[in-house]
Amino acid sequence: MLENELLVRVVLILFAFIPVLIWFFLLFRKKLDKKVMLIIFALGGLIALFFLEIRHLWQYIPVFSLENLTEAERLSKLIFIFAFFGVVEEMVKMEIIIEIDKRKNIIKTINSAFLYGMVAALGFSFVENAFYLYEYLHRISTVDFISLFVFRAIITTAGHMVFSGIFGYYYGMAKFSSVMNTFIKSDVVKNRLVLTGLFIASFMHLSYNYLLQLRGGFSVLIVVVGFFYILFLMRRRSGQLVLLQEGKKRISTMPKKDEDVVLELMEIWYKEGRYVDVFRMCERLLKRDPDNNVVKMFKARTSDKIKDKKLKKEFLNSFGIKSESKLKSVLTRLENEKR
Repeated sequence: MLENELLVRVVLILFAFIPVLIWFFLLFRKKLDKKVMLIIFALGGLIALFFLEIRHLWQYIPVFSLENLTEAERLSKLIFIFAFFGVVEEMVKMEIIIEIDKRKNIIKTINSAFLYGMVAALGFSFVENAFYLYEYLHRISTVDFISLFVFRAIITTAGHMVFSGIFGYYYGMAKFSSVMNTFIKSDVVKNRLVLTGLFIASFMHLSYNYLLQLRGGFSVLIVVVGFFYILFLMRRRSGQLVLLQEGKKRISTMPKKDEDVVLELMEIWYKEGRYVDVFRMCERLLKRDPDNNVVKMFKARTSDKIKDKKLKKEFLNSFGIKSESKLKSVLTRLENEKR
């Protein structure tokens, strides 16, 4: 009997590992440190074990008890529970990335923070999926069990990755906030970005849990919305820039004092919406200082803005480009140029 029980657990763990293999195949193709990925994955799994134990014990904690409550009180308590665990789970998962980054400096692009956040979420969801598959194995029918497996393998796993990925992206933005905001106190911007990422991730996590508990299939909508938001973030060139480079930087041919003045002017122009002027200035500055991260970030952000229809027309006229197909080829060159 004991051997059979052990075999069942091993089989369920293997089933829970299926989405992990698929996602790892996709993520390993990215330029991430494979060893660090495995460490983050393992730590994400350990965190899941901790939270699963907390959930098991919450029935004994008065503040989490749902007994002897009216329907309205029960709903209010559920929202509180979902909000509490949503916020804490996202904070702890992201803390893994932050602590490892402090020691190994693993985040060299904004998008890499997003990807490492997804890895932590993948470890978390793997352990959580294995736990729930085992818990419901003998409590529901075979058909319902298969449905549970498919839903958790696809939707729940994707949900965890989306929520943590969004928080990771904003942490990456925060880390490089001094690059993006050259004349603003970086700590103010950094804290605001981290809180923004935490709020979005936690709110989506809360909404997903709430809809899953009370509205069933509607929870899928949260994951779909988050997925498209992730696609939007990943397409931005600012997220793809390598802002921490190995080796020696090339020396600027422009005096530091003059460069600071020009950068301040560019920041003013950017806030005024003079994106074409900023883009032109970036092109000129990068010829004299090719490794300037501030200039590269301005250029990337401006390239994102040029995708707007009105700005496309202004860009076409300013640079003497006669067709949108030509503009597309120019933007494609910008996407593929060496960063």
